[in-house]
Amino acid sequence: MAVLAVILALIAAPFSGALVQRWSEADVRARSRLIDSSIGASLERAIQNGDWQRVNRIFTDVARDERVLALGLCDPMGRLRIATGGMPKAFSCDAQPKEEGFARELQNGKPTSVGVFPVQVEGETDRLVILQDLSFISSRSGEAQVRAFAVLVLMAAIIVMVAVFLVHLISSKWIESLRQAVANAGGARPDPGPLASAGGDFMGAEIR
Repeated sequence: MAVLAVILALIAAPFSGALVQRWSEADVRARSRLIDSSIGASLERAIQNGDWQRVNRIFTDVARDERVLALGLCDPMGRLRIATGGMPKAFSCDAQPKEEGFARELQNGKPTSVGVFPVQVEGETDRLVILQDLSFISSRSGEAQVRAFAVLVLMAAIIVMVAVFLVHLISSKWIESLRQAVANAGGARPDPGPLASAGGDFMGAEIR
């Protein structure tokens, strides 16, 4: 039973890690959408007015989030118009989706989520790009696997302890029943009856 539980723990641990990874990536995408919905209108007005300082302030405020690596704005020609200081040098607007969507890339040695959102300005479509760090997912996934394994191993230990207790309890009762049966068998001697008593008296008379 314990071996089976450990085997199940080894099988279940990777699945728990994969589940946490999918959930974390969905959380990152939801955060990107939230950022877009929060700054979209202000960003469009600033771009329309040519207020690039305002655009830079908007981007800088959002980039204070430790998981947001960088924000940038790609023009319709695939050029990076403006970006925060954390934008990787190897980043390319041409490599990103032309419409709203997400891409997973390796930027500066880190797994990175790139969220792309269209920004409509005077009939042209720029693209807001939001880069978020995904390296935390690996550690979170590893922690989930360790916890799942630990829980199942603990369950296995509890099962073994319960099984040992039940075996001990059953064997103790069986041994006690066996002793009681032996004691009852030894104390119940057969009654010789009146014939044996008469025979004894006859043998005594003959001897005399």
